[in-house]
Amino acid sequence: MAQPKRGYHKLAILMASESDAAIFRRFSKLNYLTLLALQAELLTLEAEYDSQWATDEQATNTERAKFAVDFKALRASKLCVKPDPEKPGTEQWKLLMDIRAKLNTYNEILLQVAQVHALKEPEKSKLDFLQSWLVMKDMGAGQIEGREGLAWDDPSDLLALASVAPDTAPFSNWATGRFLTFFHYVWGYKHNSHSREINPEAGPDLAHYEETVLVKYTRYVITILASLLPIVCIVILWAVHSVGWRLGIMAIFTAAFASILVVFTSAKEVEIFASTAAFAAVEVVFIGSALAGNSTGG
Repeated sequence: MAQPKRGYHKLAILMASESDAAIFRRFSKLNYLTLLALQAELLTLEAEYDSQWATDEQATNTERAKFAVDFKALRASKLCVKPDPEKPGTEQWKLLMDIRAKLNTYNEILLQVAQVHALKEPEKSKLDFLQSWLVMKDMGAGQIEGREGLAWDDPSDLLALASVAPDTAPFSNWATGRFLTFFHYVWGYKHNSHSREINPEAGPDLAHYEETVLVKYTRYVITILASLLPIVCIVILWAVHSVGWRLGIMAIFTAAFASILVVFTSAKEVEIFASTAAFAAVEVVFIGSALAGNSTGG
């Protein structure tokens, strides 16, 4: 019988089966500290090189004075084993080579840090799942101990290797997070409503749900609400004859419309403002038409 996996081996199986769980530390502080240390070393080397260049510029030896205008002469200076103040020496060339090596390291790490920094933070629902998995009895069971077990405690210093969905609405986040977890254990897993099972070695009763399908259903809900709200508003405004009540109802529905946009969509502030203004304009036109009709009828 195969030995059951545990600890990091079990976690690796989970990440391989469910890429959304591939969440790692960004180590921002350590990355920046490394860059700062290299930057400090380069600044020192730069100062030493400038000083050596100035010394060579002022040398009475014509070969050393040529270093600033003739790199061939500077390269040739490295052949001099025993530097002499009045003869071509290796100091400037050696410093230049030290700078080149250090600069290559600095640039390489700088680009790596930039790439790491560009990776997005994990979605809250995915991080919640991983954190729960790490401590649940039949899954991670808290087997990663000590400081290593705290690696996923600071969300601000975590990154997701899997592609992160663009900013979604709070309702979609809730539907694909807490609600999905509830649905999975109450109905989904028992009735095979999931897209595929996750490797059972990662833990029992784990399954993957395609988010595109879930988002599609949440969009159905949003579309229905968006279609019904203006109609319901107009019907109520038509049924109410008091101008004061109409204005109050208009304010309530306008606020409700804006709230729905915030909760159910990922619209930006300017888009919410424009849509709410358009909705309010429709209400104003209806109230104005109703008032004009009442005046004519009177």
